[in-house]
Amino acid sequence: IYLPLCDGLGNKVIGGISEEFFWESIRYGGGTMDPVWKKGCTSAKATTRYETYFNAGEFAFRLEEMLVEAGVKILYDTAFCSVVKEGQKITAVIVENKSGRQAYGCKAVVDASGDGDVYARAGADFCEQDNFLTYWSYYVDDKDDGQKLKLFMIGSNTGGGLPEGSRKYIGTDVNDVSEFIKASHALGFARIKEGGKKIASFPSMPQFRTTRRLCGEYSLCEGDRFARFEDSIGCTGDWRKAEDVYEIPYRALYTAKLDNLLAAGRNISSEGDTWEVTRVILPAAMTGQAAGLAALMIAESGKAAKDLEVKKLQDML
Repeated sequence: IYLPLCDGLGNKVIGGISEEFFWESIRYGGGTMDPVWKKGCTSAKATTRYETYFNAGEFAFRLEEMLVEAGVKILYDTAFCSVVKEGQKITAVIVENKSGRQAYGCKAVVDASGDGDVYARAGADFCEQDNFLTYWSYYVDDKDDGQKLKLFMIGSNTGGGLPEGSRKYIGTDVNDVSEFIKASHALGFARIKEGGKKIASFPSMPQFRTTRRLCGEYSLCEGDRFARFEDSIGCTGDWRKAEDVYEIPYRALYTAKLDNLLAAGRNISSEGDTWEVTRVILPAAMTGQAAGLAALMIAESGKAAKDLEVKKLQDML
C-alpha cells in the first residue's frame, strides 16, 4: 500500500519525491486510488484518501531504472560496516561485499539504513525501541476464482494473532533478529497451513517497525501536531487517521555532534507515537529528498549540517 499523501480531509499535504514515487509505483499498471485524485492536484472533494495499492516488484524495478537513468552507481549485496572520522567529520564509509572490504571517501553522508547504523557507529546519540512480532507475507488461495494471491498479517497492531505472552525483540541485536525471523516463519507457516492454504513468499527482510532513531537537535513529538517550524522541510499526514498534520523540522535530520551526517526515513529524530507517523513510506521519501539536498549543500560549501542556510534548502525543495 502506498500510504496517503493527504490529511484525510481532501487536502494533499505532501508532494515532491513522495508524490513522484506514488505515480512511479503504478507506472507499469495497477493503481486503486479514487479517480478524483489527479497527479499534482492539491485538493479534492474526496471521501477516500490519496493512496493506492501497487505491485512491489514492478515498483522496485522502476526505482532501479530511475537510479540508472540518473547516473547513480548502485552497489548491490553490499553491507555498511563502519566510518572513518576526523574530529566531527566523517571522511569515509567502510563497506563489505564479494569484492572484499572497501572505504569510500565522502564529503557528506545520508543514513537511510532505517536502523541508524551509520550514526550509531559514528558516535551519535540515539534511542532504541523494541518490537512485537510482526509478520506480513503472501499466500495462494486456490478456492478464490478472483484474486488468488492474498496478503496475510500477524502482529500486535496488524491483524493480531500473537500467542499469549509473546515477547518483544530488539532489531539491532543479531540474536534477537534471528529469533524474530524464526518465530515469524513458524507462526506464519502454522497459521497459513491451518486453512489449507499455500505460502507464496517469505518476507525479504526482518519486519521490524522501529529500531534506532537519532537523538537530533529536535525530536518531533505528539505535541507538534499542526505546529509551525521555521526550518520546516515539509509536511506529512498521519496514515492511520484523518486530520492530523505534522511539519518536520530540518533539525530532526542531524546532530551537532557530527558535521556532515544526515538522517532520513524511519531513523530521523522522532519520538513516541509520532515515530509511527514518520517511519513510513511518505515521510521517508520526503526526508530523503531533504537530506539529499542538504548533503549536496554540505559537499559544495564545506559547512556543517547545523550551519547550512535553511532558507536556501527550503527554496530548493
